[in-house]
Amino acid sequence: MGMAHKGLNKVILFLDKQLAEIDGDLDQHMREHFWDLSKLLSSAKGIGPVTTTTLAAALPELGRLECHSGIVGPPHHSRTRNTDMIDHRPLSALPGANLGWLKAHHHFPVNGRHDPAHMPVKSLYVWNDDQFAAGHGFPLHYHRDVEIITYVRTGVVTHEDTLGNSYEIRAGDVQVMSTGSGLRHSEFNRTKAPLKIFQIWISPNSLGAPPSYASRPFPGRERSNRLTVLASGLPEDASSEALPLRANARLLAGRLEAGGSMRYDVLDSHDLYLVPAVGAVLVNGVRAEEGDGVAVAKEAVLEFVALADTELVAVELV
Repeated sequence: MGMAHKGLNKVILFLDKQLAEIDGDLDQHMREHFWDLSKLLSSAKGIGPVTTTTLAAALPELGRLECHSGIVGPPHHSRTRNTDMIDHRPLSALPGANLGWLKAHHHFPVNGRHDPAHMPVKSLYVWNDDQFAAGHGFPLHYHRDVEIITYVRTGVVTHEDTLGNSYEIRAGDVQVMSTGSGLRHSEFNRTKAPLKIFQIWISPNSLGAPPSYASRPFPGRERSNRLTVLASGLPEDASSEALPLRANARLLAGRLEAGGSMRYDVLDSHDLYLVPAVGAVLVNGVRAEEGDGVAVAKEAVLEFVALADTELVAVELV
């Protein structure tokens, strides 16, 4: 039995005895959160239903699931981070989780863990690099007051939500959920091939707005040799075809052939976080391989040189 299983079982045995006393103190909103988490844990661990109280204490051992729960909102702590203007965060050094059917790397801390080498960048506080095995996924679960971007790298993700949306999002496509006052959604790999996605969470400009959903394909030719805006909440992008985002941020993507280069001018006070989805690239001379993170601050210009055929995904933040 793995350490996560052992720890969770101890939590269950101890806390189930106290459920009658504690469970009554949870408000309805928290009950809904915990019940959705119960289904997630049952799916991920194969341990059967668990209680609301069990889940509260189990989260520190199952940090990956916390990033799908919606129970922990945007972090409000001070976000000190590496002061390097080009802060390279290798994939090999990222924390992660392996649940068998789900393999994940976390570009930023989950569960409130203090990690000075991987701190959030402004309002961007989750960037998960997830791989789902065929036939697996997360059942219906709850989110509120977070902008959730899903960027499909390979495969197809099936999305369903309580707004009535049901879509298949394919490689190269993007979806944005503005969860606002709250919604539930599920995401599954219903194919026979692996699914790879980036899931990105950004704090919204305001809380409690009505939830909304949008998605669209972006043909590869639209992002060749340049960074193209795919989603944005910035006023200057209001007339573009970008998906709407309720945050002071924009999602960008671009493709470069091996040996190709491009330049991106960064506005004053804007920071970026970028990850090569495929390939390898120099960012102002700093080498980043597939899956590596690069945090950019106080740079007026970014020069990219592709060392292989490369696809870049970035979030620019005000």
